[in-house]
Formats: sequence, structure tokens, C-alpha cells
Amino acid sequence: STTINGGTLALGASGSIDNTNGVSLASGGTLDLSAKSGYSVNNLTGSGTVIGSLTVSTELAIGNSPGTTDFDSLTLAASSVYTYELTGGGTAADLGNVSGTLTIDAGASLDLVQLGTYTVGDKFTLFGYETGDLTGTFSGLADGATFTDAGGDWQIDYFDTSAGLNGGIGSSFVTVIAIPEPSAALLGALGLLALFRRRRS
Repeated sequence: STTINGGTLALGASGSIDNTNGVSLASGGTLDLSAKSGYSVNNLTGSGTVIGSLTVSTELAIGNSPGTTDFDSLTLAASSVYTYELTGGGTAADLGNVSGTLTIDAGASLDLVQLGTYTVGDKFTLFGYETGDLTGTFSGLADGATFTDAGGDWQIDYFDTSAGLNGGIGSSFVTVIAIPEPSAALLGALGLLALFRRRRS
């Protein structure tokens, strides 16, 4: 893999790197693809900056458990997975800030990795972006869908107007929020109903 420990690695219009094993960004490292019309790598890991248009074909793993990467334009290809680390019960989580277009191709998937303790009510930002610049959703996760991962149940919002605990830059946010298990929510609702009936009687 290509590791950028600091400074900038810039590809010329006809330049290339071995993208088979991907690129690893150290904090402060920059991959500059602005001379190209777009570039694809298998994997992108670490924290830093990507200038220009990047497509990740296999895995996006932002951060250094966790961390932040700033993108111009980002595409998650159809077979890619976004491996996303979050700290339940805390505020730290991976974060992708996208100043241009954010595209999630059909078939791209999301995998949450819990670094803390699952805590109902925690909300984290996966991506920050400008309103109108997002296309697509993760496989099996339409807007508002609930799913089980990273120690509990979550709901995803692709068009959130407020950032999660880890912040984010832009006017819209892709977020996940920890929600009670459906069974627990149902039991709570039944309990409230029973209490209301007792009070009426």
C-alpha cells in the first residue's frame, strides 16, 4: 500500500500509484488527485485530506481508531464497505467531511465497529456534506431504516440537518442514532398504556 505520513502526494494527469492495496493517510497527509478527472483505489484508510475526485472500490476505513478525513468528492463503489468506528457512551467516531459530491453506489455497505459501550440516544455523523450533494444509500438501508450492528439497534438518516456527537462540516449529515430495541420500546408503550388505564379507573 501507499502510505502518506505527511505532506502531499500529488498525481499528475498521467500519473498513477499501485492502487491494488490502497492508500493509508497519516494525520496531516494529503492525497492530491486534482490533476486527474477521477481516480480509484481499492482501500483508503487513516486520517488526512483527499483533494479531487476519489472512488473507493473495496473498503473505506477512515481514521486512526477513530479519526477524520476531508474529501472533495467521494464515491463508494458497488462492492465497497464503509468500516465505521464509533465510541458508544462517548463522542469520538470516524468522520468523513465531503465538500463536493458524495455518491453511494447501489451495493455499497455499512459496517459499524463499536469501540465503547452501546448507549441508547447516541448519534454519530458518518458524513457531513452540502445539501443536495448526496446520491444513493447503503445496501439494505433506505433513509430511516433500522438495523442491528455494533452492540445494538440503530436508525440511519441520510438528510439529517444536525450533526452527531462527533460533529461534521456542511449543511446536511448522514447520521446513525442508537435506538431502543423494538421489543423494549413495545414493552415501554404497553407499560404506559397499562398505567394510563389504571389512572383512569
